[in-house]
Amino acid sequence: MTIDIRPATPSDAPQILGFITELADYERARHEVIASVADIERSLFSEGATAHGLICLRDGLPIGFAVFFFSYSTWLGSNCLYLEDLYITPEQRGGGAGKTLLRHLAKIACANDCGRFEWSVLDWNKPAIEFYKSLGAQPQEEWVRYRTEYTLIRGDGRREPGISAKNGDTHRAGSLECETLGIEAGEGGGARERWTPQVDMSQYVGDQITY
Repeated sequence: MTIDIRPATPSDAPQILGFITELADYERARHEVIASVADIERSLFSEGATAHGLICLRDGLPIGFAVFFFSYSTWLGSNCLYLEDLYITPEQRGGGAGKTLLRHLAKIACANDCGRFEWSVLDWNKPAIEFYKSLGAQPQEEWVRYRTEYTLIRGDGRREPGISAKNGDTHRAGSLECETLGIEAGEGGGARERWTPQVDMSQYVGDQITY
């Protein structure tokens, strides 16, 4: 069976949202998914979009996806690649699709002179953690993310930054995230720990994939 990776296109937006929902189910957080197909189309495919999507196919059929963007390291003085989501449908796991997606992303990072390729994983997701360790990824256990929920949805459906809602306004959770040493605050003040690995990309230098 053939595994292929291609850039996502606007017509993939419904499939991407389906994968996102499946992933949220697994992470016990489906109630946090507020994205619509229109949101995916706008945020991934509009002019000036800063995030990028990949579709993983087996024998021509979509079986997973990845979404990533380029961040920046002041210590390295270079761009970095941050993997927001990587997901393979459960019935298609174990055949190398996840590893193929990660290798493809590492090649993109190298082709764009990124100093790091990193992502986060929930600390209870032991199968994923063991998989990442098997690829040589190392945890950054001294770093934990903070998250500030601040998005206000107005009656016209537009998302606007806001501190508090007026009477009759409706909140839909968005987030402003940063990383710092110490702790992470989760939804409702509860802890939601994430384990952040990095991977050595030296083996991918010279592969030409551009974004």
